[in-house]
Amino acid sequence: MIRLLVDMKNEGSSPEGVFVNANLPNWNENQSSLYRFIDNIYEAIFFVDAGLFEYQFVNGRISPKIESVPNDCAVNHYRTINIVSDTVLSGVCFSSCAACITTSTDHMSTNFEEMEISPNPAKDIIQCTFINHSVGTVELLNPVGQSITTYKSTSLNSLTIDASSLKSGIYFIRYKNEKNKVYQIKKVTLL
Repeated sequence: MIRLLVDMKNEGSSPEGVFVNANLPNWNENQSSLYRFIDNIYEAIFFVDAGLFEYQFVNGRISPKIESVPNDCAVNHYRTINIVSDTVLSGVCFSSCAACITTSTDHMSTNFEEMEISPNPAKDIIQCTFINHSVGTVELLNPVGQSITTYKSTSLNSLTIDASSLKSGIYFIRYKNEKNKVYQIKKVTLL
């Protein structure tokens, strides 16, 4: 398993989406979409075998712009990583070797934790506890960022999510405030 993350802030994203082009046998381009959880940040989890993984980010489908990966982090124009076990990569700026330079943190609260998840890993029940709580929504997302369930949180300090009908695996919980700004995304593992 590999988790990829790209920041499109300096590029602007195509309305058609952001994708990954991988240099792998049997790579299915139809399943290469990245999903946006936070403004300009796209990510996805792919289940791949151990070994060398070569990839490029692609902006759009009809007239795609394939990123130009700088030589400092490219092999034959691709980003590369040798996957030995499950891997979570740090985010990079499109066509760059490093993260985009950030001048503002208005898209996400970083002063304090807004939500705590327990237990993690979980089996049947996920408990979300809110700190400095305000009204908002909580979404349970599958590994590719699609919403499974949405909960409206009002004045409660906690929320219980019934996960008993879900398959084992990795999920995400996204917390947005009443202005629909993403405050936090937490990863949770279901056993």
